[in-house]
Amino acid sequence: GKASVEDNILQNKTIEELAVKPSKKDTKQPQKKLYNFEKAVVERVVDGDTIVVKRENGASEKIRMVLVNTPETKHPKKGIEYFGKEASAYTKKMLPAGKTVYLEKDVSERDRYSRLLRYVWINEPTSKIDTKVLKNNCFNAMLLANGFAQVSVFPPDVKYVNEFRQIEKTAKDNNVGLWKGGV
Repeated sequence: GKASVEDNILQNKTIEELAVKPSKKDTKQPQKKLYNFEKAVVERVVDGDTIVVKRENGASEKIRMVLVNTPETKHPKKGIEYFGKEASAYTKKMLPAGKTVYLEKDVSERDRYSRLLRYVWINEPTSKIDTKVLKNNCFNAMLLANGFAQVSVFPPDVKYVNEFRQIEKTAKDNNVGLWKGGV
């Protein structure tokens, strides 16, 4: 059985080499997540800046998007405000039921109505977060960029306030959405 001895040597050598050299497959590791956002699935949209999601623990939660405010559509006193319907329709279109979103917490967990306060990302950022990344991936910022919301500051949740103000200013300068007619 001379062949079997050589086979064993060959096998051992291969195993050793494998142990040292990772195979081509292993070198391209999936991108390490830069941010540890919570994955959730959209159940329904309440209005422009409020949605209901199912969290990973199975609980349904109302999410109030941080740092933005869209015109009201469901307010008992204010009724339907200018551009509220449009803002709500945009959120419904962009965040359909079943869509996966990524939730980022700022400082506070909940507001006084016990809604979770979050930035809602439609894509997890894979680089440093700046104004452009926010505008393209963070739904809160997309609302501002498209003129469906105004910056609304409730400290301590002000992580992206400077970027958001910049995005809002651009929308205003371009008379987008609720800024039409240079309000």
